[in-house]
Amino acid sequence: MFYSNFSRIGLLAFAMLWATPALGDLVASKAQRIFFSLAAFRLSSAPESVRTQVLDLVREGRLLEAAAIAANQRTFFEKTVRHWSMKKTNGDGSPYGILNDFVATVIGHTRDNGDFRELLYGNFTYFASPSIPRVDTVVNFNGVRPHSSENNLHYLDLDNRKNLFVELVRATNQFPNGVRFDVGSETNPTPFVTAPTSQTAGLLTTRRFIESAGLGGTNRRFIKYVFEIFLRTTLDEIGDAYALDHRVRKDVDRFPGGDMNLYNSKCRFCHAGMDALAGAFAKWDYDRTRVSFRTGGGVHLKYNQNDTVFPDGAPTNDSSWENLWLNGPIKWNPAEPLSGVGARQFGRMIAYSDRLPVATAISVFEYLCKRTPNKEGADAKELAVATKAFEDSNYNLRVLFENVAVLTSCTGL
Repeated sequence: MFYSNFSRIGLLAFAMLWATPALGDLVASKAQRIFFSLAAFRLSSAPESVRTQVLDLVREGRLLEAAAIAANQRTFFEKTVRHWSMKKTNGDGSPYGILNDFVATVIGHTRDNGDFRELLYGNFTYFASPSIPRVDTVVNFNGVRPHSSENNLHYLDLDNRKNLFVELVRATNQFPNGVRFDVGSETNPTPFVTAPTSQTAGLLTTRRFIESAGLGGTNRRFIKYVFEIFLRTTLDEIGDAYALDHRVRKDVDRFPGGDMNLYNSKCRFCHAGMDALAGAFAKWDYDRTRVSFRTGGGVHLKYNQNDTVFPDGAPTNDSSWENLWLNGPIKWNPAEPLSGVGARQFGRMIAYSDRLPVATAISVFEYLCKRTPNKEGADAKELAVATKAFEDSNYNLRVLFENVAVLTSCTGL
């Protein structure tokens, strides 16, 4: 019996020894996972100096320093950040697609260590360096077509040059060549105008985002997409059946099927808050392939269409908005107004909410770690640390990626 038990213990110990990787293997595995998740290529393919430095740092437990080296590779921006942000512009969540102004702006702003919050309210974009010739026809990469609010050709040409890390520069106007006034027509196009800073909101008023949220419809999709993409909150989660409904538009029936209770229990739940916020984008529209903007005191016609459904509903006469969703899961920053005029003030309110850093950290975790983090336990604790680092770095997205990449719950080691 003793021999039998002794043998079993010996075999078990041998099996454990065999199953436990050597320290060197653990270091190499962890270094490889951290580096690949950020740089998007194998550590073994990196220059010898980089390989040695990363391995030494991981061996010494200096994981964030190792991650910083990976996040300093140009492929971190041209692949990792690109694919992460591209998922936000594609309805199917695919990370692949032709470069657009939304993705280019995220890449450039991250490369320049910008405050992530500014992406939701700044009047800027990233486009091809002015040193690259603007041409009507591209031949052998001799230039790029001009930046336009009417097509994506500028970014297609820039994408084809395969040098985004170097050639992306910041423009201090979201649409450097202007946007069309109102919709117009193919035969009688309206003139180009400049959208004032008060009406621009970073990614929220990029051509790509306006195309997704403003094509057809009533511009309510702007609110749905902003909350889902940047705050990871659905209308079902943020809606409030008790919110005041004085901003609900005329196209919403107050007696659907002759039953006002149905309106109060279903329609009001979303529309009270959504319609009150959607005025922020009343100046913006997307028609055919072009972005259009209403200057002066007018708004786009879509805001007041179907006004006979409930004539006593609220008209939209300007780009004012107010936040009536005050009792939900999001805590709003008391330093930011809960009402305002234009997309910029709306974007600032979203950017300075308590939900933005948390939602961004979850999004980065899902991209790097290929799974959704658990809301409790080790995932939640580690992700809270990464989120705090993001906040402490003045919302530097690169720092967030680095902190998530080294989490034990992400590397598995």
